[in-house]
Amino acid sequence: MLDVKDILKQLHENGIAVIDGYIPLPKLEQMQRCFDRHLAHPQFNTWTGYQQNERWRLLIENLLTLSPAFLYPIKQDDLMDICREYIGERFQVTEVRGWKTIRTTRNFHGWHNDAWYDVNQCKEPPPQLKLGVYLTDVDSGEFAYVEQSHQQKLPPSHWNIGQVKGMNLPIRHVTGKAGTAFLFDTSGIHRQNCPVLTSRNVVFYNFHDPAFPIQSLDKDYDRYAPLLLNAAFLKGLTKEHERILGFGDERYFEDGFIPKQRYPALHNLVKVGLFTRLLGQDCQQLFNRVAVKIF
Repeated sequence: MLDVKDILKQLHENGIAVIDGYIPLPKLEQMQRCFDRHLAHPQFNTWTGYQQNERWRLLIENLLTLSPAFLYPIKQDDLMDICREYIGERFQVTEVRGWKTIRTTRNFHGWHNDAWYDVNQCKEPPPQLKLGVYLTDVDSGEFAYVEQSHQQKLPPSHWNIGQVKGMNLPIRHVTGKAGTAFLFDTSGIHRQNCPVLTSRNVVFYNFHDPAFPIQSLDKDYDRYAPLLLNAAFLKGLTKEHERILGFGDERYFEDGFIPKQRYPALHNLVKVGLFTRLLGQDCQQLFNRVAVKIF
């Protein structure tokens, strides 16, 4: 059981709370197996796998379609109580995705606080929490958070090391074993540290109130669209679980919407390659039929 009052106190004061050994071993192993299988190849055509939009990280979307183990945190009433108290009664889980960071010494992921809401319609950052769960042991390339920076209600931006040092605030480095979880206010300044000496797998759960308007960039790529869920996993849910998962909530839904492509020229090149392969296959079948008739 989580100490709800203590974690809320840490969140309000520092913006982050770390929960060692949060995921039970059977659930953790189930998550790890599923995650590793989907890291075997990129998502393409009939394959399901990872997506990639930067060199050093592989992205796995829609984890709630892949294994019931990923529902575990959402079914924990104490964690949901924390989200309810911190965000408000109308909070929902709006995203569940995971990343593999490849080994690198490149400082590719700098200090930032999350951009997700429409800054033109919100006077200050709306409350948003993320729960990170390590699926691998992490002693480098760890999550780092500038404690108390969330109290400044800064607009979303990127921050250089000089600006961070100038704040004269403590930095929390979250290292730990697989199964370690950390809950943080995304308006605080954070990053993935470098170097990454061992590949790191992590899952992130995003919680906010969908009543707040999201930025146009996230609309273009259909981020925070209604969660994709696997019907096989949805037994034993309470009405409150269903509400948290967004059952029947159409605010982020757009009928027939097609997300913006990140690499349209590359996608078209791959389509040509696939068409060429299928055309060759079709020609071979035609040749075989003709050869049978002749001989």
